[in-house]
Amino acid sequence: AVRDWEAAEAVLRRALEANPGSADMCGLLGEVLRRSGRAAEALTWYLKAHQLMPQDWRHKRACGEALTVVHASEARVELESLTSRALAEAWARPKDLAPMAVSLLQRSPKTAWIFEPAHEPQPDDLHAAAGVTLLQRLLRAPPVPDWAFERAMVRLRQHLLGRAMQGGAAFAEHWLPLAACLADYCWLTDYALEESAEESSQLEALGQALADAVAAGRQPPAVQVALAAAYRNLGRLPQGERLLAADWPDCMLPLLRRHLADPPRERQLAAEIPALFEIADPVSRQVMAHYDRAPYPRWSAVPVPPPAARQQRDAPQPLQAVLRSRFPLLPAALWPAPGAGEILDAGCGTGQLTLELAA
Repeated sequence: AVRDWEAAEAVLRRALEANPGSADMCGLLGEVLRRSGRAAEALTWYLKAHQLMPQDWRHKRACGEALTVVHASEARVELESLTSRALAEAWARPKDLAPMAVSLLQRSPKTAWIFEPAHEPQPDDLHAAAGVTLLQRLLRAPPVPDWAFERAMVRLRQHLLGRAMQGGAAFAEHWLPLAACLADYCWLTDYALEESAEESSQLEALGQALADAVAAGRQPPAVQVALAAAYRNLGRLPQGERLLAADWPDCMLPLLRRHLADPPRERQLAAEIPALFEIADPVSRQVMAHYDRAPYPRWSAVPVPPPAARQQRDAPQPLQAVLRSRFPLLPAALWPAPGAGEILDAGCGTGQLTLELAA
């Protein structure tokens, strides 16, 4: 059948005139508009559906998907806070939301300077950028497949390290949350950012200061720990696990957990995972060791509905019924036997897609 989106739109708009508070009708109109190539208008209606039923995961997911295709210049809604929330709650894959987030950061007067190589930032510039929630959330949701953003983070890290080495406790305290988020970004991207000789020299001095403080039982300044973590894994720091016992600002806790608390636990869990058979081939073992050491691209969130939303969905259907509904012309001889339900995900990579499908 021909899909008549224009007729469907007309029907839904008449229905909304009669019942303007229907979240489902708003969501359906958004879907019709998206499928007819009008993503900006679709986002407006998806957002209205979400506002009418803020706990319904379907409308959050629809908003997230629209944000991955709409252009910032076309949207008729306030995008920065919406994109920031979509990243925080994983309404879509963060990688897919990144282009919108980067576009908004490039347009914002508080962060546009980061993308300008010739700009020499002043304290007010760093103060302004440090308070941008969207930037912090994007840094904690890599990978960000954008060359301009990567170069901007190289410059931002250089500026922050330089400021930290110059001192200024009050200033450092203000941009500590940004430094901690940047450290998370660098760790999650396996420290791929370019590092200058000057930074290496500054980092050597910083690393020695941290090692001396830890050895003496002193708590080093949080901003120094955050910036050291933006360049190197804190697990390399002698007796670095002592840092876990200190009292830190909330923004430092995810960083310290990733570097110092999670790795021993991950090694313990890895040893407990059952294996179908032993991998003996030398090349296969080298490849496995490489990806165990650097499972790139890392990810920190998947768009999985919360438990309450999963309980509201229709009951799971047998695999045979799902395939028959999706592929009605499939010969009966190729249908799986009733009760068959084992699926092999060959090459599951980092596990992101596997978790999305399982949810």
